[in-house]
Amino acid sequence: MRLAPVTQASIFTNLATSFSSFGRGLEAIELYDAALEVVPQFAMALGNRGGAMETLFRNIPDPGHATLVAAYAHMNLKAALASNAVWQGGDRSASGHFAKIARYIESKIDPEKTIAANPLDEFSLGRSNAEKGYRRWALKNNFFLNPLTAIGPYAIAATDLVNLPPYISPVGDPPTFIAWFNQMKQEYIASRWFLYEGTQPKQKHFVDNEVFLVNTLDYPVFGIQVEKLRASFRIAFGLLDKVAGFINAYGRSG
Repeated sequence: MRLAPVTQASIFTNLATSFSSFGRGLEAIELYDAALEVVPQFAMALGNRGGAMETLFRNIPDPGHATLVAAYAHMNLKAALASNAVWQGGDRSASGHFAKIARYIESKIDPEKTIAANPLDEFSLGRSNAEKGYRRWALKNNFFLNPLTAIGPYAIAATDLVNLPPYISPVGDPPTFIAWFNQMKQEYIASRWFLYEGTQPKQKHFVDNEVFLVNTLDYPVFGIQVEKLRASFRIAFGLLDKVAGFINAYGRSG
């Protein structure tokens, strides 16, 4: 039996709130979006999404980006407090908390003016149709290394601008952390590209021509497209250890 829409939205929202409490705000925002796809005016998802964005913008080093995320956090919070918000399956007492966060943002910026001055889709996605298709796919799947993806899949977020915050090192030391971060970032982008190519409609590539493979009768799948998927996952899993090592070394350096 299919669950009622409000029940589905509540499940997504509760899971998202758990992620947010663990400091995994970006993943929480994706789940709040899933709740809002089911019930677009679901108050608990809107308000908590705004709360997660408020936590996020405090950690964005670029003031312009932080201000923009704050403005859209405010928009979500006000939508949760609107007369048409759906509170069924939610806790109305949370409205006071949402209103408090909204007032805090209003004390720092003018949300409406910020939103009006920063159109989200007036940015190029590339010159060729192939590049535009790739960037739209990455936006849709939230694959760009960009805090503005928290606002939504808009062209303004279609760049990998995340970088290291400032750090101090002795004079004469090589830029170890910058080089390390650059390598991880490039590997992530390669993994993303291989995943994109591997998931496109299958077309036989000339590199697979005249390749003799023995049929082992266990239904294996071979081809350059499959290998791109394998490479994507290998790179992505390999990055986990590299990120852990980087964070350990970077934290100890301070």
